[in-house]
Amino acid sequence: MSKENDEIFTDGEFRLEYTDKLCIINNLKRLDMLIDNEKIITLMTKKELLKYQICYYAISVLSTNSYKVYIEKLTREMLLNKYLKTEEYCRNEEKEEKVKYLIKSLQNELEYQKKE
Repeated sequence: MSKENDEIFTDGEFRLEYTDKLCIINNLKRLDMLIDNEKIITLMTKKELLKYQICYYAISVLSTNSYKVYIEKLTREMLLNKYLKTEEYCRNEEKEEKVKYLIKSLQNELEYQKKE
């Protein structure tokens, strides 16, 4: 096993193995959500940047829990649709509550997709 496979990335209590990080990056690419050019980030509005941050976090959570087996069913349209509904329903909520709502909405949709 190579050293990079043992590498662990942390963000507070959120811990990622190297393979988890690659899975997340691949899902972001598949969903056409990966921004790898810092210049693009500097040109984004605060609202657009927040949208990407929330979606990135939601994908990270889904990619590293029991829903990772369904992550392939997640589409860009589904993700953005659920994000817009989250913005509508959680207009006065804190960012953390929006993230929780988005993740739960995506989990419910992926569960529904599984049944089809």
